[in-house]
Amino acid sequence: LFETVLKMPGPFEIDRSPPSAELLEVAKQELRETPEVRAAAVEELRKLLKASDLNFPDDEEFLLIYLRPTKFYPESALKLMRNVAEFNKSYKDLLHNLMPADVKPVFVDHGLINIFTNRDHKGRRLMVVHMGEKWNTKEVTEDQIFRALYTIQKLAVLEPATQINGAVVIYDFKGDGHGPRKGNVDERRQAAADLHPGGLPAAHEGCPLR
Repeated sequence: LFETVLKMPGPFEIDRSPPSAELLEVAKQELRETPEVRAAAVEELRKLLKASDLNFPDDEEFLLIYLRPTKFYPESALKLMRNVAEFNKSYKDLLHNLMPADVKPVFVDHGLINIFTNRDHKGRRLMVVHMGEKWNTKEVTEDQIFRALYTIQKLAVLEPATQINGAVVIYDFKGDGHGPRKGNVDERRQAAADLHPGGLPAAHEGCPLR
């Protein structure tokens, strides 16, 4: 799924390059990350994961996705992994057999989710989600929006820079009482909010626009 989404037309690319020296310094100051702390935390999280009922990969690259947003505290990382597992279980009907065709209209045809090519002054990913008058629910369903947000976050957490710096998500609700939309706005907001922070591992800030 995600390799296919990466090839979809769009102005952004997923950056999986190793952290630069400057980025590692940020990780040291903000996340307590040093080679020694990282190695010890990875090893401890492996042990905790093995002793748990969770089924996740235990390679270092994958475990860093959970250790960085929890500042390399293995117990907190395991809790986050459990939150993710519970989230996937709660929304299994929406996420099971998720295919690129399910999210393509959101990205390509309707432009309801815009990911900036540049990062902000803190190195964070920037994304705008249009959930107001621009969203025609007759053409794009709530489920498609939800799946698209899930897909984006699954991709974003693969980026070391985003693991370290985080992301800013702007929800644009302008005209949410007008336009071609139908459906419960509060339910849409709640579904989007459910993706943060327990749904997927990523340090982020959310900002609603009216």
